Amino acid sequence: MTDLKTQQTLFVRQVRDLVTVVSARLSATAGAEAMHLVEHNEHGEALRTLAWCVVNENTYISQQAYDELRNLSQGLVAASDMPESLAQHIKPDP
Repeated sequence: MTDLKTQQTLFVRQVRDLVTVVSARLSATAGAEAMHLVEHNEHGEALRTLAWCVVNENTYISQQAYDELRNLSQGLVAASDMPESLAQHIKPDP
């Protein structure tokens, strides 16, 4: 049971960290909305909202943030509920 709790704690921390990092590139309102969902244990909805905010605000995120967003949302958010154009918002390497 402890192992499951540890995995859950790690997952929540990863979602919170990702929302914090990506929110720094979004409007204050969008970042606050995603974090509000995390705080209410709506992790899938937070990740979906974060993805849509990136696209709607025409923001660019790192490849790492994109990969984490896809990985963490897998099994929580249907692919059809994620923006199709999210990959177009990956920040090009310098």
